[in-house]
Formats: sequence, structure tokens, C-alpha cells
Amino acid sequence: MAPVAARGHPDLGGQRELTVDAHAYAIAEHDTFRTGRLTAETQRWPAFARAAADIGVESMLAWRLFTTGTTFGALNIYSSQPDAFDEDAVLLGELFAAHAAIALAGSRQQATLRAALATRDLISTAKGILVQRHHVDVHTAFRMLVKASQDTNMKLYDVAAWVIGDTTGTTPPIPG
Repeated sequence: MAPVAARGHPDLGGQRELTVDAHAYAIAEHDTFRTGRLTAETQRWPAFARAAADIGVESMLAWRLFTTGTTFGALNIYSSQPDAFDEDAVLLGELFAAHAAIALAGSRQQATLRAALATRDLISTAKGILVQRHHVDVHTAFRMLVKASQDTNMKLYDVAAWVIGDTTGTTPPIPG
């Protein structure tokens, strides 16, 4: 088995518009998708099949990267040999894809928690400014932020960033 398409391959992996249909099909319809002759897929993916043939790719094996309820994308491997991937390759890839999906889920959760903490800090700082400026308690300051958010149709953290920026002269980065 000789791999042909490496990360960022300019003629296949680097061309998102060519690979998106094949990969979207693979992950939408199957947990694992294998085709032994990409050159025979001219009806389903004409542009992708041509691009694959141009660089000598014959086989593709794809696994959906998912956890319960969330699909992150696909893990795809290619070969210049027709029918290059056997059942052992499928099973080994399933194991790797499962671990990769768990790592992606953990990374996404960590990023979400970091953004939530940053948002909380931003709102807390804005509340503190309003408490000092208007001599109100923290609950009233929070209600003021919420009302301003609703009245201006802005997200609460955007209002908080505006209050901080108006006070300090620099707008903090918006978490996300």
C-alpha cells in the first residue's frame, strides 16, 4: 500500500471543494466508508474522481469522527492501489477514529469552558464597573446589563465589553 495524498496535498487534500462531497457522503451515510476504485465513482463524485485519478489515487477509506450526537468530520486515507484496504484496515481505523473523536470532543469541551469562564469574567468586570459608577448592588448591575442587552439587541458579553471599553478606553477581546 503506497499512500499518495498527504496532509495538504495540493491536488486532492488541499482542494476542499473537491473532497467535500465525497467526505460529506461518507460521514452522512456511513460510520465507515470504503471504495476500492475511486475512478469508478464518476457518477457520484465526478470532479473528485477525476482529481483522484490525475494524481494516481485509486482507493479511499473514510471513518466518521463522532461521539453520541456530534459529528466532528471524517478521517480519510487514500492509496494508489485499487482495493487497498482490507477488513483489518477498517477495524484498525475504527479504533483510531474513535480515539480521535474522543480527543476532539474533549478539546471542544475545554474550549467551550474556557470561553464560558472568559465571558463570566467579562460580565463580572462590567458588573463591578456599574456597581461603582451607579452605587447599586451586583444583582441590580446584572439586571442593568441584561436590560441594555435586550434594548440594544446585543449579546450580553458584547454589552459588557462595551461597558469595559467605555471605562478603560480599550475594548477587551470577545470570548469565543
